Amino acid sequence: MRVIDTLQENPQGRYWDDRFSKEGKIWGEAPCGAALQAERIFKNHHVSKILVPGCGYGRNSLFFARNGFQVVGFDISSVAIEMAKEEARREKVPIFYSVRNILDFPLKGKAFEGIFSFNTLHLFLERDREKISTWLARSLVPEGILVLTSMSTKDGDFGKGEKIAPNTFESKKGRPVFYFSEGSIKGLFRRQFQIQELMEIEEEENHGGKAHSHWMWFLAGRKKIGVDP
Repeated sequence: MRVIDTLQENPQGRYWDDRFSKEGKIWGEAPCGAALQAERIFKNHHVSKILVPGCGYGRNSLFFARNGFQVVGFDISSVAIEMAKEEARREKVPIFYSVRNILDFPLKGKAFEGIFSFNTLHLFLERDREKISTWLARSLVPEGILVLTSMSTKDGDFGKGEKIAPNTFESKKGRPVFYFSEGSIKGLFRRQFQIQELMEIEEEENHGGKAHSHWMWFLAGRKKIGVDP
């Protein structure tokens, strides 16, 4: 069975394929505010090659590529990846995209100097979040840089919908969301990363005909020396 067939059977894959098919470029074409901050951090640390897991239709990947980074991106949605590939072809920028689940993305000896993960981690339950945090560390070169955002308990959607686990609510069918407290996000990453920046940020959005914002954690960390590659 092909990877893409397997992902289409995944509830997350079906959910995002459906959304991108119906809504297109949901969050517009401009990069998110967190990507602008990530560019500053990556350049300060002389990062040149970055991985963008959960890249969606590529708005942030394009931003990084335009600014001189080598970019590899993947997403669980085949619809989003086709959109991303088309934009990369149109702009003639060499971004490598693939359809993958973050839980089974093959490293095969590859390691990246930086990772930018925007609002992906909170879509997983506790056991998988722990796997992903380890995978993120393994995907980086020694002292590589992780920049990550994930939803905060400060967000207005916290507590909405069916509660399916601690701090985890399904306000939209097929899309459970975990909301991090400061203690929970520190606890997940401090063993493998030296946390250099951690703050709650508010990201503005305008889709579905309604302007709104979300509160999320912004974390920047350096992979600790001695953490297994």
